[in-house]
Amino acid sequence: MASFAATVAAPLPARAILEYDDEDEELKKKMMKTRREAVVREKSAEKDFLKEEGLATSGLKKEISVVQNTVNTLSRAGSLLEEGDRSAVADLLGDANWVGRFKDAAQRVSTGADLDAAYKGLGDLSSAARSGGDVKAIKSTYVVAVSALERWARSAGVNKAVSGL
Repeated sequence: MASFAATVAAPLPARAILEYDDEDEELKKKMMKTRREAVVREKSAEKDFLKEEGLATSGLKKEISVVQNTVNTLSRAGSLLEEGDRSAVADLLGDANWVGRFKDAAQRVSTGADLDAAYKGLGDLSSAARSGGDVKAIKSTYVVAVSALERWARSAGVNKAVSGL
């Protein structure tokens, strides 16, 4: 009982309510600037976390679907190249519309040199398939295009959301 009384009788730590002067414009500006900087830091940290966890793509389902279709097309093309079926590869990749759809979707995901390299690689692959060159030349272009696409996917943070890369 004595310890209970001592606890109740012990002074509580002082807690002061800090108030600021509503009319102090300089202080208000400083507080607003500090808060804006904190919000920017929080958003950046959240974006980094989502990218690391592969969740940065949650709002990009439509774009990721187009990228997935591109990967699937490249996978089929790779199989056809292994079989040596140049005409089937030309039919599949020769129409450059798939490259344009990829570029439109990918630009909504990220921009930069990696995207430019991926777009160029896919365009070169489409041209090589359309030109009807030998299978070996198309394979070489294919490897460059797929490598550039993989590099872009990693830098954009969508590599975990796309299967087959």
